[in-house]
Amino acid sequence: MVEKKLHKLLFVGFLIFTLMFSSLDSVLANSESEAANNDENTNIVEEEEENELNKEDDSDVSEELTQDEIDMGETEDSLESEKKNSTDVKEPTDDLSDDEIPSENNDGESSENNSEVDSEGKDSEDETEELETKVMNASINSGFELGDSHEKIIELKEGLNQIGFGYITVTENFGNFTETQVRAFQDYYGLSVTGVADEATFEKLDSILDHPYQKGKSNSDLAGFKVKLNWMDYGQILVTENFGSWMESRVKAFQRDHNLAVSGIIEPVTEAKINETFASIFKVNNRHASIVDLKEMLNQTSFGGILVSDLYGSFTSTRVRQFQEYYELEVTGEANVQTLNKLESVLDTPFREGVRHPDTIELKEGLNLLGFGPILVSDLYGSFTKRQVASFQETYGLSPTGVANDATWAMMNELLDSPLQEGRNHEDLIELKQKLNWTGYGHILVTENYGSWMASRIRSFQQDHDLPVNGIIDEKTQLAIEHTFEKGFTEGNRNPGVIDMKEGLNKLGFGNILVSDLYGSFTAQQVRSFQEYYGLEATGKANLPTLNKIDSLLNSSLQEGKRHNDLLNIKDQMNNIGFGYITVTTLFGSYTEQKVKELQDYYGLRVNGILDKPTQAKINEVFTSPFREGERHDGSIDLKNDLNALGFGNILVSTLYGSYTKQKVEDFQRYYGLVVNGIADEPTFAKIDELKNSSFQLGKRHENTKILKESLNRLGYGNISVTTLFGSFTEKRVKDFQADHGLAVNGIADEPTWELVNQLVASLNSSTHGIVTASNLNIRKAPTANSERVGQLSANTVVQIIHQESNGWYKVAFDGGIGYVSGTYITEATGPLAGKTVILDAGHGGRDSGGIGGGMLEKDFALDVSLRAEKLLREAGASVIMTRTTDVFLTLDERAAIANTSGADAFVSVHANIFNGSANGTETFWYGRHEARNSERLAHAMQNATLAKMGTHNRGVFSHRAFVVIAKTEIPSALLEVGFMDHAGDATKLRSSSYRDRSAEAIRDGFINYFR
Repeated sequence: MVEKKLHKLLFVGFLIFTLMFSSLDSVLANSESEAANNDENTNIVEEEEENELNKEDDSDVSEELTQDEIDMGETEDSLESEKKNSTDVKEPTDDLSDDEIPSENNDGESSENNSEVDSEGKDSEDETEELETKVMNASINSGFELGDSHEKIIELKEGLNQIGFGYITVTENFGNFTETQVRAFQDYYGLSVTGVADEATFEKLDSILDHPYQKGKSNSDLAGFKVKLNWMDYGQILVTENFGSWMESRVKAFQRDHNLAVSGIIEPVTEAKINETFASIFKVNNRHASIVDLKEMLNQTSFGGILVSDLYGSFTSTRVRQFQEYYELEVTGEANVQTLNKLESVLDTPFREGVRHPDTIELKEGLNLLGFGPILVSDLYGSFTKRQVASFQETYGLSPTGVANDATWAMMNELLDSPLQEGRNHEDLIELKQKLNWTGYGHILVTENYGSWMASRIRSFQQDHDLPVNGIIDEKTQLAIEHTFEKGFTEGNRNPGVIDMKEGLNKLGFGNILVSDLYGSFTAQQVRSFQEYYGLEATGKANLPTLNKIDSLLNSSLQEGKRHNDLLNIKDQMNNIGFGYITVTTLFGSYTEQKVKELQDYYGLRVNGILDKPTQAKINEVFTSPFREGERHDGSIDLKNDLNALGFGNILVSTLYGSYTKQKVEDFQRYYGLVVNGIADEPTFAKIDELKNSSFQLGKRHENTKILKESLNRLGYGNISVTTLFGSFTEKRVKDFQADHGLAVNGIADEPTWELVNQLVASLNSSTHGIVTASNLNIRKAPTANSERVGQLSANTVVQIIHQESNGWYKVAFDGGIGYVSGTYITEATGPLAGKTVILDAGHGGRDSGGIGGGMLEKDFALDVSLRAEKLLREAGASVIMTRTTDVFLTLDERAAIANTSGADAFVSVHANIFNGSANGTETFWYGRHEARNSERLAHAMQNATLAKMGTHNRGVFSHRAFVVIAKTEIPSALLEVGFMDHAGDATKLRSSSYRDRSAEAIRDGFINYFR
C-alpha cells in the first residue's frame, strides 16, 4: 500500500514538473523566435491565414506578404510541436514498472485486486484534474499572450475575426499575428495596448459581439440609423426596427469607406462616425449629394424656391428652419433625423395632386361646407382641389402647400365641429349677437341658440368682409366682428349702429347730437358723459357695456306706456316729495313721465322721463332725508338758525325737525320758487347758501348796489348814499321795503326784493322811455357837458327817463346805474313794448349748422325768423339786441354773457327741432336758476303765441338745465323750438316764408303778453 501511495505521488509530481518546464520552454522559444524575427525582419504568418488570403480576391489586410515571407513563416502548431520535441524533460517512467503505471485506457482493476489501492488511485486522479483546472484559470485571469495555448483563444480569434480584426487562423495557439490584432483591437477601442488578451479585452469583445445593433436583432434606435445611412447614400434600406443582412452590408460598406473595423455591427465607434458624418452633411456651406434630394423635397412643399444643387446654403438653412418652426420641431436650421422624417411623411400623404383616395371625398365635402368650394366631389385630388386647399391653409394660418396634411385635416374638422354654427348652443353667442346687432347686422334675438337667421347674418357679414362664407363663426370671423365693432364706435369712424346709439343718447338726456353714422367728437363727449353718469368706464368709446346700458334703458319697464309693480311705491314717494298728484297705479302714463322729467331737471339729473337708477336713488334719498318732519339730526340746528336769519323764523332751535319747521321750509321753498315739499333737500340748502353768500347784504360791495340804492331813494326809502357798499343803513332801508311789501324781512336784496324794486321803479313814469339816436351817447354825472362821464350808450338803446331837467337834459336809468344825457339825442318811445329791451338769440351759426332736416339748416331758419322778429319788435317800441345778425359762430357762454351784461328785460333763443322724422310740434324750455318765475311765464307766453300763429302740435313747456343759454342767463329767458325740420308736416311750414312771418309775429306777441 505504501508503494502504491509513493507511486501516485511520483506521478503527480511528474505532471507538475512537466507543465512548469513546458511553460518555461515556451517562453524561451518565444524569446528566440522574436529575436530571430527581429534579426531577419521576417513576419510569421499562420498557414491557415495564408490560405485565407489566397482565397480572398480583395484582401482587407493592409500589408501584402511576399511568397518568400510566407515560406519563412511557421504556424503556431509547428512551433508548439517544436517545443515538445526540444524539451529536455523525460517521462517519469524510469523508476516505475509498466504494471505500476496506471493505464488511461484501463477500465478494469490492477494486477493486485485491492480495493483500497483503487480508491486511492481515484483520489489521485481527482487531485490532478483539480490542479490542472487551477493552472488553467490562473492563465485566463492573467490574460493570454504570445506563445500561450488555450481553448479560450479559439473564442478570442473567432470574435476578432467577426468584428473586423480578422484573417486569424482559428487555433488554440496565441501567435504573433494574433498579438498584432489584439493590439489593434485594444487601440481601436481605447484600451491599454499590451497585446495581451486580458479580462478588459475579453469584456470589450463580448460587449461588441452582444451589441444590439447587429444582424438578426431588433431595436427601436435602428430606424434612426437607417434614415441616416439612407441620406448618406448607403441607402435603399427599409426603415424598420430590424437589423437584416442588407442593413449589415450597408453598415460594412460605411465602415469600409471610413476606415473603420468592418464588422457590420453599429458598435460605439461606428455609431459615433455615423452621427458625425450625418451631422456634417446638412450644415451651411457644406456639399453633399443628399442635399440635392433635400432641396427637391422642400421645393415640393411651401418651403421651396430653393436652387437645386449639392450646396447647403443660408437660404436652404432658412427654409429648413421655417419648416421646423411650422411643424413644431427643434429649430436649428440643420436637417436632423426628425426633420427629414417629417419631410418624408408630409410628402408621403395621399392627399396631394394627382392621387386618388376614398377620404378625398370627405375632404372635398368639408371644404365645400367651409366656403372653399365649389369642388367636384370625387376621390381624385386634382389641381383645383389643390388650389382650394392652399387657399384654406392660407386663410387659417397654415403653410399653403396645397397638400392636405394632418394640420389641414385638424383645422377643417375643428371648424366643422365648431359650437358656433347653426343648430348649436353656446354662451359666447350672447355677446357676438349683441355686437352684430350694433354693427348693422341686427334684429337678432339675443340668446345662446344659433339659428338660421343668425347663420344668414353671419354669411352676410363674411361676404361683406371678404371672409369664407360658411355661416360658421370661426376665429377669423370672430376677430373681424370684434374689430368691426370696436372700430365702429370710436371717434372719427362710421358705422350704421352709431345712428341707433345717437338716437338712444338723445332720448336718454345726452342729446343734441346730430343723428348720422359718423362717430364725431361731440358724440364721444356725450358717450363719456353717459358713461360717467351711469358708473361705467369713461372712455368716450361706446363699448359693449355702454351700448347694452343704452339698450336696457331704452327698453326699461319703468317708462311711458309700460306697467310695473314697483311704480306703486315710486309714485307714492314722488307724491310725498313734491312731484305729485300722480294716480298711484302700475301704469307709467304721460303725466307720470312729465313729473319724472320735472324731478330729474330739478335735481340736476339727466332728463329722460325714465325711472333709471340715478332717478330712483334721488327719489329715495329725498324721501328718506333726515331733514323731514319727525326726524332728528344735528344739521337741523344750523338749518333752523339760517331760516330764522332769512326771515322764515321764530323756529325753536333743536335737532328735531317738527311740523312748524316743515311749515317754514315750505314757506321758504314757495317764496324762492322751489319745489314745495317741506323737506330740506339739496336745492333748498343750495338756496340758503346762495342767500347767505349774496353780494347784496350787510358789509358787501357790488356795482349794482348803487342801482339798488338809487331805486330805493326814488321809491321813498331814501337818503341812502349811493355807493357800492351795502351798509347798515342800506340794510335797514331794505328791511323797511321788505316789511312794507310783504316780503321776507332779512335785509338781503334777494331776487323777490330786486324784482319788486325794479317793477315799482319801472312803474314810475311808465310811459316815458327814450331811444338813443346818436351812435354813442355819453352819460354824465351831472346834467352838463362839462360833468364827469360815467358811461356811454350805443344807438337804439332804450333808457327810462326818470326826470327832464330845465336845460333839456334827461336823468335816465340804464343798465348799471343812473346818469344824465343830452335830450337832443333821445327820442321818446311809444308802443306796447316801449321802454323794453329784449334779446333775440338766433341759435347756432357759422361752423355749427345745428339740426339738418327737410332741406334746411337750423342755423339758417333761426336767423331768418329772428331778423323778421327784430323788425316787428322795434315797430312795437322795443329796443332789440341781436346776438348775431349774420352767419357767425358764437359759443353758448358768449351768448349768455351778452344777455347778462346787456341790462335787457328778457331773452329768447330761437331754434328748430329734429329727432327721428316722427316727432312734431312746438316746445319751449326754461330753467329756474335765475328769474325762475319770470322765465317760466316767458316760456308759456312764447309757447302759446307760437301755437296760435303756427297751428303746430303742443309738445309742452319744460324746465331744462342742459341748455346753457337759459341755464346761465341771469335775466328772464326761454328757448323756443318752433317745429321739427325732419317732420313732413312741420317742415312744410318751416320752409314757408309766410309761416316764418307768423313765427316772427308769435315772438313779438309772446313778448307783449309777457310784459303785459
